[in-house]
Formats: sequence, structure tokens, C-alpha cells
Amino acid sequence: MSALPESGANRNPIEGVYKMKKTCSVLFALSLALALPLSAVETPAATDATPKKERNFRGELSCAKCTLKKAESCQAALTIKRKTKNTDDEGNPIIRTVVRMLKNNQAAKDFHGNICAPNKKVAVKVTGVLEGEKKNRIIVASKIAKVVKKKANTDS
Repeated sequence: MSALPESGANRNPIEGVYKMKKTCSVLFALSLALALPLSAVETPAATDATPKKERNFRGELSCAKCTLKKAESCQAALTIKRKTKNTDDEGNPIIRTVVRMLKNNQAAKDFHGNICAPNKKVAVKVTGVLEGEKKNRIIVASKIAKVVKKKANTDS
């Protein structure tokens, strides 16, 4: 009499491992084949079909060539001052200056006569859309209006 059971006594345990690996790899390949076409479908949020919202920018408008010396040809540039969360040694917020170029569209060309001179800056409110990525963003202006700075009250 043998100590091993009759059924499955001649079975090799390594064959079972290979069958399981083969089954798992086939299931993985099937799931991958089904997942790839689904990931290629574009969602409405991923497309650029939605128009960008117009924003208002306040700052000083000047000529990028004549005043700022940042361009080869005349182009409008908006200098925006922003307060940061960081503070200096005295506790005052640090002010960061950002210069955004304006696209040479009709609104910018019409206003350019007011700023095209050395060291000439005009306080303005620009209504437009940001275009581009990160540091290469430009403003596509739809409206440019002069802003009158408020005078401080000297009444005592």
C-alpha cells in the first residue's frame, strides 16, 4: 500500500503554478486591451471648446520697445503689481511686479499712440483673456480704458 492518495498522486505542483501564471497574464492582457480604447475617448472637459472667461487687469501700460526695452518692435506691455503672502523684515507684504505683453490686436493698436514714447506709463484697466502657458502668457485685450488714480484726502 502506498501512502499517497490515488487521485492526483502523479501531479507535479509546479504545473499548477504555471497554469495560474498563464491565466493571470491572459486576464491582464484582456483588461489592458479593454482599458486602452476607453482612455482614448476625449471627455468634454479635456477639449478647448469652452471659451476662456474675460478678466480685468489693472496696472500701468507702456511700450515694450520704447520704455521697457523688452521687444524688437513696438508692442503694449502691462505692468501689474501684486502683493505676495510673504513679508519683509518689518512685516510689510512683499510686492511682486509682473509684466504681461498684450497681443497686437486692434484694441492694443488703437491705444498704442498714448504710450509710445520713452518713459511714458499710463494707468489702465484692460479687459481681456489670457492666452498661452505659464511665463509665456499674453493678454488678448478686448477693451483698454484709462484709470484716474484717486487723490488722497488732505482735509483735516
